[in-house]
Amino acid sequence: MRTDTYRLDEKAQLERRRNFKSPSREDLQKIRTNFIWNFNSFALVYVLTSGGPGGRTRLPMLFAYEEAFHYGQFGYAAAMGLVMVAVISLLLALFLVGRLTDRTGGDEA
Repeated sequence: MRTDTYRLDEKAQLERRRNFKSPSREDLQKIRTNFIWNFNSFALVYVLTSGGPGGRTRLPMLFAYEEAFHYGQFGYAAAMGLVMVAVISLLLALFLVGRLTDRTGGDEA
Protein backbone atom coordinates (compact mmCIF):
# COMPACT_ATOMS: atom_id res chain seq x y z
CA MET A 1 0.00 0.00 0.00
CA ARG A 2 2.76 2.40 0.90
CA THR A 3 4.69 1.80 -2.33
CA ASP A 4 1.54 2.44 -4.43
CA THR A 5 1.03 5.79 -2.74
CA TYR A 6 4.69 6.64 -3.26
CA ARG A 7 4.47 5.77 -6.96
CA LEU A 8 1.37 7.91 -7.43
CA ASP A 9 3.06 10.83 -5.70
CA GLU A 10 6.19 10.37 -7.80
CA LYS A 11 4.13 10.36 -11.01
CA ALA A 12 2.33 13.52 -9.94
CA GLN A 13 5.64 15.27 -9.24
CA LEU A 14 7.04 14.27 -12.63
CA GLU A 15 3.88 15.50 -14.32
CA ARG A 16 4.15 18.88 -12.55
CA ARG A 17 7.77 19.24 -13.63
CA ARG A 18 6.92 18.34 -17.21
CA ASN A 19 4.08 20.89 -17.43
CA PHE A 20 6.03 23.74 -15.81
CA LYS A 21 6.17 26.89 -17.92
CA SER A 22 8.63 29.63 -17.11
CA PRO A 23 7.38 33.22 -17.21
CA SER A 24 7.83 35.05 -20.49
CA ARG A 25 9.93 38.16 -20.92
CA GLU A 26 6.78 40.30 -20.99
CA ASP A 27 5.60 38.78 -17.70
CA LEU A 28 8.95 39.54 -16.06
CA GLN A 29 8.79 43.14 -17.30
CA LYS A 30 5.29 43.53 -15.88
CA ILE A 31 6.47 42.17 -12.53
CA ARG A 32 9.44 44.56 -12.45
CA THR A 33 7.28 47.54 -13.42
CA ASN A 34 4.67 46.73 -10.78
CA PHE A 35 7.36 46.28 -8.15
CA ILE A 36 8.96 49.64 -8.95
CA TRP A 37 5.58 51.39 -8.99
CA ASN A 38 4.39 49.85 -5.71
CA PHE A 39 7.75 50.31 -4.02
CA ASN A 40 7.27 54.08 -4.16
CA SER A 41 3.59 54.34 -3.19
CA PHE A 42 4.40 55.86 0.19
CA ALA A 43 1.69 58.53 0.31
CA LEU A 44 -1.22 56.23 -0.43
CA VAL A 45 -0.27 53.69 2.24
CA TYR A 46 0.61 56.35 4.82
CA VAL A 47 -2.68 58.22 4.42
CA LEU A 48 -4.92 55.14 4.31
CA THR A 49 -3.36 52.76 6.86
CA SER A 50 -0.13 54.20 8.32
CA GLY A 51 1.40 50.75 7.99
CA GLY A 52 -1.78 48.84 8.64
CA PRO A 53 -2.72 46.48 11.42
CA GLY A 54 0.44 44.98 12.81
CA GLY A 55 2.61 46.53 10.08
CA ARG A 56 1.22 44.30 7.33
CA THR A 57 1.10 47.09 4.76
CA ARG A 58 4.32 48.79 5.83
CA LEU A 59 6.40 49.46 2.74
CA PRO A 60 10.16 50.02 2.87
CA MET A 61 9.72 53.77 2.34
CA LEU A 62 7.23 53.97 5.20
CA PHE A 63 9.56 51.99 7.43
CA ALA A 64 12.44 54.37 6.69
CA TYR A 65 10.17 57.35 7.36
CA GLU A 66 9.12 55.93 10.74
CA GLU A 67 12.71 55.15 11.70
CA ALA A 68 13.76 58.72 10.93
CA PHE A 69 10.90 60.81 12.23
CA HIS A 70 9.32 58.67 14.92
CA TYR A 71 12.43 57.11 16.45
CA GLY A 72 15.12 59.66 15.51
CA GLN A 73 17.29 57.11 13.68
CA PHE A 74 18.22 59.41 10.81
CA GLY A 75 21.42 57.59 9.85
CA TYR A 76 19.68 54.23 9.72
CA ALA A 77 16.85 55.69 7.63
CA ALA A 78 19.36 57.32 5.26
CA ALA A 79 21.19 54.01 4.82
CA MET A 80 17.89 52.27 4.08
CA GLY A 81 17.11 54.98 1.54
CA LEU A 82 20.42 54.44 -0.23
CA VAL A 83 19.84 50.70 -0.39
CA MET A 84 16.36 51.30 -1.79
CA VAL A 85 17.76 53.64 -4.44
CA ALA A 86 20.29 50.96 -5.44
CA VAL A 87 17.62 48.26 -5.68
CA ILE A 88 15.26 50.44 -7.71
CA SER A 89 18.12 51.54 -9.99
CA LEU A 90 19.08 47.93 -10.65
CA LEU A 91 15.50 46.93 -11.42
CA LEU A 92 15.04 49.97 -13.62
CA ALA A 93 18.23 49.15 -15.54
CA LEU A 94 17.03 45.57 -16.09
CA PHE A 95 13.68 46.86 -17.27
CA LEU A 96 15.25 49.33 -19.71
CA VAL A 97 17.65 46.73 -21.09
CA GLY A 98 14.70 44.41 -21.66
CA ARG A 99 12.79 47.15 -23.46
CA LEU A 100 15.81 48.03 -25.58
CA THR A 101 16.39 44.43 -26.68
CA ASP A 102 12.68 44.09 -27.54
CA ARG A 103 12.84 47.13 -29.82
CA THR A 104 16.05 46.10 -31.57
CA GLY A 105 14.81 42.56 -32.16
CA GLY A 106 17.01 40.75 -29.68
CA ASP A 107 20.57 39.58 -30.14
CA GLU A 108 21.46 39.67 -33.81
CA ALA A 109 25.22 39.26 -33.42
